[in-house]
Amino acid sequence: MQNNILTILENNQLIPVVTIRTIEEIDSIFDQLEAQGVFCIEITLRTAIAWEAIQIAKERYGDRFKIGVGTITSAEAIEKCIQHKVDFMVSPGLA
Repeated sequence: MQNNILTILENNQLIPVVTIRTIEEIDSIFDQLEAQGVFCIEITLRTAIAWEAIQIAKERYGDRFKIGVGTITSAEAIEKCIQHKVDFMVSPGLA
């Protein structure tokens, strides 16, 4: 599961940060990324459907894409990431 972030970063020079607003756009987003040779994505938690979108993305594309989640700000979000078996999590640094 989680954490070989250095390998993910080494193998993916571009990691788009994407806000998924509707379930219907998931396939289009992943098709566009794949067509451009991009196989890693960070899905934001900015919408009410974010967790559902992450689950669907992992089910449909998790075998070809590294799928991460951001921005993680709570223990509950970490637990959900573990449940969804995301490849990486993005969290703000501590100052």
